[in-house]
Amino acid sequence: MDEQRAVVTVDRDGLVTAWNAAATALFGHPAADVVGRDVALLVPEELRDAHRRGFHAAMAGGPTRLEGRGAHLPVRCADGAVQTFPARFTVLRDADGAPVGAAAAYGPSTGAAPFTAVGSAPPPVRRVVADLPVADPAVDGPFWSDLLGLEPVFDLGWVVAHQAGTAQVQLVSRDATAPADPAVSVEVDGVGTVVAIHADAVRAGYEIVHPLTDEPWGVRRFFVRTPGGVVVNVLAHLPHEG
Repeated sequence: MDEQRAVVTVDRDGLVTAWNAAATALFGHPAADVVGRDVALLVPEELRDAHRRGFHAAMAGGPTRLEGRGAHLPVRCADGAVQTFPARFTVLRDADGAPVGAAAAYGPSTGAAPFTAVGSAPPPVRRVVADLPVADPAVDGPFWSDLLGLEPVFDLGWVVAHQAGTAQVQLVSRDATAPADPAVSVEVDGVGTVVAIHADAVRAGYEIVHPLTDEPWGVRRFFVRTPGGVVVNVLAHLPHEG
């Protein structure tokens, strides 16, 4: 079975380190033309920036939406045609768990649309929190803590989060860095996922209200507007240094 699957491995810089005979048969590139070169040569030109952002985020230790799951991925073949192949992506790690590269295994083209899932995987969303607009979070705070029992767990002055168990709301007076306030915050499973979702949103043509930003309070986030006009804050906590 493995000998029938195209297997491509790369180092942490994205340079191809291994390319089996099935990869040559599937994509048309002989190994001599790709080993040692940037794997982005296989990525359609319009997707290369998003590919590089997602790959470098994964090599920095952030989770990726594609790791361990099946997806249909577009590949630029040797004849210049772009075909879609079912694939599975894995981050390669050293004995300490640090990323050192990646591997992908591809099956024959199915003609499916790019990025559609071919296997099950846990959803990347960890929690969804309502962002309630208030003039002063401190004024509304006692309502949520004293009356409803949601204790303050996060306080930056302009935003205060109140929580009890899995229930949480955020009181927002005015976002500190963004030009608009979100209606809802969606926390995902890592900074790599934020980068990947941002790339998906840009590719889909959604309006980016606040660019992909590492904020001083320890999150990577961006704001995107839904077709109905709702501003959504997509975020993940930055990994602790040291």
